[in-house]
Amino acid sequence: MSSLKKKLKTIIGLVVGGTATFTGICIYHGNEKFTNDVLLPLVHRLDPETAHKAGIWALKANIYSKHKPIEYPNLRTKLWDLEIPSPLGMAAGFDKDGEAIEGLHQLGFGFVEVGTVTPLPQPGNPRPRVFRLLEERNAYQCDYLLDMSSLKKKLKTIIGLVVGGTATFTGICIYHGNEKFTNDVLLPLVHRLDPETAHKAGIWALKANIYSKHKPIEYPNLRTKLWDLEIPSPLGMAAGFDKDGEAIEGLHQLGFGFVEVGTVTPLPQPGNPRPRVFRLLEDGAIINRYGFNSCGHGEVFNRIESLRNQGFNGVIGVNLGKNKTSDDPIADYVAGVNKFGPVADYLVINVSSPNTPGLRNLQQKESLTALLMAVLAARDKLVTTRKVPVALKIAPDLTEEEKKDIVEVITHPKCKVDGLIISNTTVSRPGSLVSDHKTEVGGLSGAPLKDMSTKMIREFKTMTKGKIPIIGVGGISTAEDVIEKLEAGATAVQLYSAFTLKGPFVAKEINSSLSELLKKSSEVKVLP
Repeated sequence: MSSLKKKLKTIIGLVVGGTATFTGICIYHGNEKFTNDVLLPLVHRLDPETAHKAGIWALKANIYSKHKPIEYPNLRTKLWDLEIPSPLGMAAGFDKDGEAIEGLHQLGFGFVEVGTVTPLPQPGNPRPRVFRLLEERNAYQCDYLLDMSSLKKKLKTIIGLVVGGTATFTGICIYHGNEKFTNDVLLPLVHRLDPETAHKAGIWALKANIYSKHKPIEYPNLRTKLWDLEIPSPLGMAAGFDKDGEAIEGLHQLGFGFVEVGTVTPLPQPGNPRPRVFRLLEDGAIINRYGFNSCGHGEVFNRIESLRNQGFNGVIGVNLGKNKTSDDPIADYVAGVNKFGPVADYLVINVSSPNTPGLRNLQQKESLTALLMAVLAARDKLVTTRKVPVALKIAPDLTEEEKKDIVEVITHPKCKVDGLIISNTTVSRPGSLVSDHKTEVGGLSGAPLKDMSTKMIREFKTMTKGKIPIIGVGGISTAEDVIEKLEAGATAVQLYSAFTLKGPFVAKEINSSLSELLKKSSEVKVLP
């Protein structure tokens, strides 16, 4: 109940704050419909002298500063020897003490008469001392009470005010990075959407640059090297979120040190039928069976090339896959290397997704050897200013024999990849899962994967004698999780599920906490 009260209080604050914000914007921009249909009827419910003082305060506060009086040459006239822009002036009695002169001129009055002013201050007559006579049939009070069609119109306008105000306030809170609003209001609402719809909305928001106000905070003690790349943070966005390279810049703005797009297939393909992604909120997890839905090499390449041409220098990885109906998987991966080698900072060979039939068979010794030999040969033929690193992404469900085979392959001179990404999603289902969707088919990611992936990182670090850099993925949602992965042997880490479950500011929170942990603890030395 206390949590419910807190949420209700926040939602009421959202509506009230939104309404107030929207009201201010409408007044500032001189929205006459809003003023006539909403503001004036409300003002007329105030005591007349209170409304008078509010009007003077509004003019003193310069809330109409956006307004410049329109000049009408045919209205200019002379009053005695005075040139006035309009024959219409404000009579004495409104601005008794000369507090609103400038504001009244901004509203179009050709001249303003202040007062009446007396030599000495005096309070005037006792209150109440000013009265409205609104008894005419068309006056506002009668309009509200008697004219039902007009009442419906007014109600419609007021509903529009509340909805518009709430939307405006929401946009302002998101733009300014209000984390309390995001956590208490926005995320619970987003989690009521279908997960794939919410995913698309997140991509849209990043494409629309609604976080453009945010510049990632630089933490000097988080800077590290991944191969020959300088990255501002060891925390990256894993493949799977920005499948088509639409949100790269926005994700960097939110604090990710690098962004891996994809999985990208040579030809466009729709992926598996919907529904194909499920939240397990009680378990801090996601199950997906997207199946490499992709717009294809061409579109993704064009987006990345366009970013590069605009001067974007953030680190971009491209995760490569094969088409579901491909007769030649090796050719698909080679095509990806040839296409993206000139624009990517690193490439990933993804043979570990559980959602494309037969894909994980490419992790078998003979298949993997043939694939890596072809991919690396293609990479070595690229005419680029640097040798683009190639990493292999592997599954967490490997047997001990399969792990040994992979190490044997990737340490062979002709198959030696530049890095490992450990790990992809798991097809296993821990007995601890409690969410309704726990039996859905697909890859499980998030908190239940954390220990499994950390164990694999430690194993492969030992088995490769630390000679192959590792990017750790799986279950990261806090700075402590990052440190755990780095201490296990990772050079850098990635997350995806935590972004979906905890919201857009998770990278910012982790970077801040990680920087503080590194400062406070002399024992924590995990960055190269």
